[in-house]
Amino acid sequence: MSGRLLKPETVDDMQASGNGFYGAGLYRWSDSCTNDFYYGHSGDWAGYGTIAMISADGKRQVAMMLTYPPGPFNIAAHMSSNPFALDIIGAAQEALDRTC
Repeated sequence: MSGRLLKPETVDDMQASGNGFYGAGLYRWSDSCTNDFYYGHSGDWAGYGTIAMISADGKRQVAMMLTYPPGPFNIAAHMSSNPFALDIIGAAQEALDRTC
C-alpha cells in the first residue's frame, strides 16, 4: 500500500473500485477506525478459506487461513455456498477494528 513493491499509480488503480467493492485485484471493506477502507482479497475453495487485509495506511494487517468442512461444490457459483467463507472475512475485519 505504500508504493514500495508496486508503483504508487498501480496501487491507486488497485484501490479504485469499479463497482463499489472490487478494484483491480483488491476488495475493499469499511475501516471503522479511520473512516477509510481496508483492502485485500479473500478466497474459498473446497474446505479452505483465506483472507489477507490491510488498512489504507498500511499500518494494520491481518492474514488468516481456515479449514472447514467443504460445502456443496458448484464450480459455476460466483460466491461460496459455505457460510464459513463469509465468517473469515468478518473475523479479519473485526481483528483490524480492534487494533484502533
